[in-house]
Amino acid sequence: MQNFPWFKFRFMRGLMVMVLLSAFDCDAAKLFAVAAQYTGSSGPADLLVENRSFPDLINELFNGSGEFSELSGVEQLNASVRFFAVPDSFRLAYDKQNVDGLFEVQITSSLTGLSKTFLAVDADDLQEKIVDWLFLNADEDAKQLLEAIFAVSTAGLSDGNPGAATARMSDNAFYLFGFYSLINQGAGMRGHESGAHFGLSVNVDSFEIESRSGTLYGESFQVALPLWLHFNQRLSYVGQIDFEEILVEETAFYGLGANMGLAFRPVVRSGMDRFGWQLTPFVGGRAIVSVDGVTAAMLYHYGLNNRFEWRVFDHSIVSLVSQYAPYDNLAISVGDYSLNTVVDQQILKNGIMLEVPLAFNNSLVGQVSAIDTRFLEDFGADNYQTYGLGLGYRLSTFSVFANASFIKTDTYDNSRFNLGCGWDL
Repeated sequence: MQNFPWFKFRFMRGLMVMVLLSAFDCDAAKLFAVAAQYTGSSGPADLLVENRSFPDLINELFNGSGEFSELSGVEQLNASVRFFAVPDSFRLAYDKQNVDGLFEVQITSSLTGLSKTFLAVDADDLQEKIVDWLFLNADEDAKQLLEAIFAVSTAGLSDGNPGAATARMSDNAFYLFGFYSLINQGAGMRGHESGAHFGLSVNVDSFEIESRSGTLYGESFQVALPLWLHFNQRLSYVGQIDFEEILVEETAFYGLGANMGLAFRPVVRSGMDRFGWQLTPFVGGRAIVSVDGVTAAMLYHYGLNNRFEWRVFDHSIVSLVSQYAPYDNLAISVGDYSLNTVVDQQILKNGIMLEVPLAFNNSLVGQVSAIDTRFLEDFGADNYQTYGLGLGYRLSTFSVFANASFIKTDTYDNSRFNLGCGWDL
């Protein structure tokens, strides 16, 4: 019986994912694929192999194993590579035995005009050289190729779309520092009295990505722990840590993030006051890793969140929140290797939220919201909008809430379900 709470937690997570994915057909294209053209015993032939793992795909191609087993006796072939759902990202011309008895691969790409040749003693050596060159050696040709691919990839996990790491970092900061509900704060604004606020939030996302290779389906699961420490009615420390798992067509990505800020309230709304104003300068970082996607990155941002709130009628609250932050990456080096991840973005967000008491002596509160997000650097998407509905129930020092939000663009649809609770200490 010791494991029952953890079992129940996993069951609830699975149930939430199943509800959100119930309408999806999950038979879709993988992020990575190789379309090979070769000459077999019966003449010219084609072979298409998809895989959730890029290293596994390249390993099986060069070794003629797995779904590439029919290539085991083929000495020469040409192949087009789908990378992060971008078809024909680059091409491979493969010769198992050149004039010097070495394995040889020529890589070309129409995206950047790339043309590069690799020589190796065997297939494993060749795979290692290509993967290291593309992701680890900080080669300028490889950086340019990856940047060109991610600029047109709607499935890129670093930047340029509503599901990318920069957008997720921006969302986390926006909800933490200003776009939060007041259902557990009584009449005044958060922090108008000394003390602390602690929360637990669980988000489950289900999304569709329209890529050049077709529709991709995915899901994500996030747990966040926000903490507010109110030093006085004008100043609070605000921090949060979160963990996230993202699956895009079975390719797994993992994120660990942290944010911290100092909330300053030039105008304090307490009691039945009408107007409150809060400014929060903040910093934060996020680590992303994927073995299947050969991805690892350390991103950081810093910015300013501005929140205005009005009490309308007797108990309804309107909040207007704006946020600006630039995004960059830290260079990751291990020995002689440096990861080829480059992020240079700025994001502006503006949102409005209305909270209205519904029943039970104003304890049951309804919420409706809209957020506009703008990518200021030209890289993939330009903007997207998020619309939300929610319910919360508040007691004197404890509250629970649930809300659903939706994003829909030409290439990205997202449905998010959030469950959370908070305590005033």
